Amino acid sequence: MRKSLNYELIKSELIPLDAPIEEIPGLKLGTVLIPIFPNSNQIMFTKRSNKMKNHPGQISFPGGAVEEGETIIEACLRETNEEVGIINKKIKLLGRLPPLKTSSNFFVYPIVGLVESDVKIKINPDEVEKVFFVQIEELLDDNNKIVETELNISKTYYLAGNYTIWGVTAQILEELFSKINELEN
Repeated sequence: MRKSLNYELIKSELIPLDAPIEEIPGLKLGTVLIPIFPNSNQIMFTKRSNKMKNHPGQISFPGGAVEEGETIIEACLRETNEEVGIINKKIKLLGRLPPLKTSSNFFVYPIVGLVESDVKIKINPDEVEKVFFVQIEELLDDNNKIVETELNISKTYYLAGNYTIWGVTAQILEELFSKINELEN
């Protein structure tokens, strides 16, 4: 079993929260929180409600569209609170990962945050069907990572219990884990 992660060191490898953001014409600005629970060494995921217009039923992180006049940080914290009830003061934001384009025409900024263990999760059933937690160790285990290549395009999937994490959520994990693995080597 891997030792606890050094989150201050990980923070040093992330894009600073106040770094300029890029917007791409034709794409909506979005953001997600990668909610890490350091006391239990777990990441929290959501299973999106089937009522959602974009990506219904998929595994994701809390997040959504940046509203007019909002920063990506404000939107990230608002969306996390709206979807799973975690209040801002229970989250310590560390930094950002590079933004990604989604199939639903979003340009999404992933933000890494440490969540206090005593939070009360309150699911908004209109947006989230359920939340679940996965040990970071399990996600870092190569036996739970599948890479498929088709037409010279690689796609990464993560197996986590009864769930398969794919798409942009898997790409975000891949980026985060590449930073963690760089620090360990």
